[in-house]
Amino acid sequence: MCNLSQGIKEQAYAEGTENGIVKGVAIGKQEGIAETIVKRYR
Repeated sequence: MCNLSQGIKEQAYAEGTENGIVKGVAIGKQEGIAETIVKRYR
């Protein structure tokens, strides 16, 4: 039973990390686009 619990925790951690990276990339892209627009109008 302990091994199953450990496997579930590892899978949840991997999915959480992956989701965090995807969100981070999306936010980074949005900030990059906003920065480009600001520079264009300066």
